[in-house]
Amino acid sequence: KIHKNIVNEKKLTREKLKVNVKEKVNMAHTVATTIYEKYKASKSKQEIKELIQNALVNIRFNNERGYFFIYSLNYECILLPVDRKLEGQNFYNFKDSKGIYITREIIKQMRKDKEGFLTWWYHKPSDKSKQYEKIGYNKYFEPLDWFIGTGEYVEDFEEIIKSSITERISTYRYDKDGYVFILDKNATTLTHLDKKERGQNRLDIKDKNGISVVKKLMDAAYNKENNFVEYTFKKYSSKEEKNKISYVVHFKDWDWVIGTGFYTDDMKKLIQDKEIELIKEQKEQFNTIIIIFIMFMTIIIVSSLLLSYAIQNRFENYKNKAKEKDRMLSEQSKMASMGEMIGNIAHQWRQPLSIISTGATGMLAQKEFDLLSDEQFKSTCKAINQNAQYLSKTIDDFKTS
Repeated sequence: KIHKNIVNEKKLTREKLKVNVKEKVNMAHTVATTIYEKYKASKSKQEIKELIQNALVNIRFNNERGYFFIYSLNYECILLPVDRKLEGQNFYNFKDSKGIYITREIIKQMRKDKEGFLTWWYHKPSDKSKQYEKIGYNKYFEPLDWFIGTGEYVEDFEEIIKSSITERISTYRYDKDGYVFILDKNATTLTHLDKKERGQNRLDIKDKNGISVVKKLMDAAYNKENNFVEYTFKKYSSKEEKNKISYVVHFKDWDWVIGTGFYTDDMKKLIQDKEIELIKEQKEQFNTIIIIFIMFMTIIIVSSLLLSYAIQNRFENYKNKAKEKDRMLSEQSKMASMGEMIGNIAHQWRQPLSIISTGATGMLAQKEFDLLSDEQFKSTCKAINQNAQYLSKTIDDFKTS
């Protein structure tokens, strides 16, 4: 993660540099504007020019490398703090090692956009044998037809970024003895919890086999065959020599070795603590499972009882309804049987009743006309009696059937 963070910060170096120089030029432009507005009514332009020069000439920034320069849009150098004898000279033909006419490009930009960035290559005051990439920012100062600017070498600004990164990473700490270390190509310690260790070369620290620990770390980072290194090293908290395992990576752009490690005895302690924690968690989980199981079984039992009760009630209702239905069917069957029996009785009785009725009415008619003889009377009464006996016998037959 630290490696990725440094890679990203390296990529943003130019953007940060641009922000840096732009902020500085805007500040100088504000100073010049303030002076001009204050004295434009009471002093000549030459006097105001000198006031602005005096206000900006000694300002330094970016570790004393940064300064402000001023040129007119007629290519005249107005202020150059690092070489003041050049002030007043014409820079129309001034160009860098790549053949870029710097002053011409800046003035062209001022006339078009009033401000902007420009990249050029130029030697450092401390090293005139080599050209270095420089990014500058310039802003038009309309009252005096000037532009005010500054620039910074990309390489030098990277040193500021590097310093900021190493200072920040030196504060990173985890557990008692965990920290991130960075070594440069000369095996110099750039980051460490102990400020005394920063800037120190520790190639002299040997492991139990007499091999330089720092060399082992750097070889692992450069070779990439195995980025893990095991060795003995003093713990920061106890100053005791303990077995340590580190992981290292190489950041090519700045030739840095970045790493961090852990002590194996700390890992053993961590594993023991973790085991205790896991056992505790297991017990808690087991208890939780038991509680959940009991609750679950209670719910199931209660639900089963309620369901059983509901089913029993429904079954009882069904049985009652079935009995009622059977009773009704029985009664209906009896009624049907009775109806059938009555129908049979009626069928059996129809003829005897007809005979009895005919005999009785016949005798009445014969008696009325005095035609009923004793013989006829006896014969009819006998027939009526026989049919009445038949009717009685039919009833007895239906009773026993």
